[in-house]
Amino acid sequence: MRDFTLINGGQPEPPAGKDTRSARLKKLRAIEAHLSMARRSNLGPAAGKALTTAVATGILLLGASSAAENYLLHGPIPSPITWGIAVIPLLAAVYAYRREPYKEWTAKIYELLTEYDPMNKEAYASLQHDVRENGLSYYALVTWLSAERAAFPSTPDRTKDQFLKKRV
Repeated sequence: MRDFTLINGGQPEPPAGKDTRSARLKKLRAIEAHLSMARRSNLGPAAGKALTTAVATGILLLGASSAAENYLLHGPIPSPITWGIAVIPLLAAVYAYRREPYKEWTAKIYELLTEYDPMNKEAYASLQHDVRENGLSYYALVTWLSAERAAFPSTPDRTKDQFLKKRV
């Protein structure tokens, strides 16, 4: 029988339900990214996805119809087919909008916060209290993110050690 503890470098597995440091950082970066998108965007996640889908579908269909005109039909595409093709990006946008479960940024951020297992429990409880009293605000999230980032143990800077050990 093989000893599989050597595969992961002899590191013990995290307890069930607990995230590793890298998984926590990945989730924290997702919260930060969604907060940044919410602050910069005038559209919610569903509308943004629908717009992106419509533009991408339109560009693909424009290229495909141009290729069809030049190489298959050796002339312009008939008008009814052109109008039919023009409707496809709109249908793709409606489909993308309806498939996205989050119509507003706050709902997506709430879900990410719910999935996150905080390092700094007091700061997380303070954020919950602040949201309960005043609603979700940019300032409250940035304050919590700063406290949460500070709770992560720092990793040793190996490059600095290598630089200082180098003999010249």
